[in-house]
Amino acid sequence: MQKEFSDDESIANAFLGRRAADFANLLTAQAEVVYRARKMVFPVVTSSTLHYLWHNPNVSLASVSCALEQPHQVIGQRIASLTKLNLVQRSPDTKDRRRQLLKLTKEGIKQARLLEDYMVASQVAIHSLHDELGADLSCLLNEASAALKKRPFSDRFPASESTSLGEKQ
Repeated sequence: MQKEFSDDESIANAFLGRRAADFANLLTAQAEVVYRARKMVFPVVTSSTLHYLWHNPNVSLASVSCALEQPHQVIGQRIASLTKLNLVQRSPDTKDRRRQLLKLTKEGIKQARLLEDYMVASQVAIHSLHDELGADLSCLLNEASAALKKRPFSDRFPASESTSLGEKQ
């Protein structure tokens, strides 16, 4: 078996972001299989958007974007995907003609209920992974994000005589 490029211990930490993205992609691909088996028709990446709209009907795209801390463009793409699947509908905002309000269709509500069932059942699978690893990944990810927000990655580099991260070269 060929060794992965980022498996080299001398560079593994330098590619931590890539490894995190690879893990997210792997988990998403494996969750897609579970979604299909459970008759969930929407892409895994739209799950948080669908869930938010179920619990917060008649909101704007900007509201969803702010609540999920995702760029408007990303949420717009997810809404477009859910709309194409007839899970979300748009309606004009009577108070502001520039805005459209989003809410789930009847089929969207059915899919949101399936998502809720999945979320409960997924706890068993996630806890199994935590047990296998001897670590709570959800907790570690939250702690790592909080730590980087408190003290950015760039502030963690050792001082260098040749360059400073805050200066242009």
